[in-house]
Amino acid sequence: MMRSVALLGLCAALCGCSTKLDFQKATDVGAGEAWSQVIEAFKSDTKVKLDVTATEPVDVFVMAEEDVNKDSDKIEGAMSSGKVPPGALDNSLNTKSANLEFKAPAGKATQVYVYSRGKKSSITVAMKN
Repeated sequence: MMRSVALLGLCAALCGCSTKLDFQKATDVGAGEAWSQVIEAFKSDTKVKLDVTATEPVDVFVMAEEDVNKDSDKIEGAMSSGKVPPGALDNSLNTKSANLEFKAPAGKATQVYVYSRGKKSSITVAMKN
C-alpha cells in the first residue's frame, strides 16, 4: 500500500499537477492610466513568462499582491513618476515590447501592471507558465 501511495505522489509530481496559466488580453490603456491583472497563487514557486506589446511606450511591473495591498500609494507614486516600485519582482520601463520571465512565489498572488505614461496605448498581454 505504501509503495502505491509513493508512486502516485511521484506520478503527480512528474505530471505537473499544478495550476496552468494561459492568459491573453488585448485592451487600451489611457495616458497616465494603468491596466492590471491578478495572477492567483500557485502551490509552489512557478516560473511565469509575460509578453507585452504596445502601440506606445509603456512601463510593465510585476508585484506581489500583498505588497500592492499594504503600500499602494507608494507603488502608484513610483509608477506615475516612471520609477520601479519597491519590491517589484520584475519590470521593463518605457518599452513597446516587454518579454519578462519571473518567479511567482508559492502561496502568494502576484499582480501585473502595464502603465501608460505618455499617450493612449493599445496593449496585448500574454502570460504562460
